Amino acid sequence: GTMPNFWLTRYLFNVIIWHMMIQSD
Repeated sequence: GTMPNFWLTRYLFNVIIWHMMIQSD
């Protein structure tokens, strides 16, 4: 890939959103 940093940031962002969703008990 030409922009691996972009995909890494996008992945981390999705993980953060997911954690926020599951912790919103």
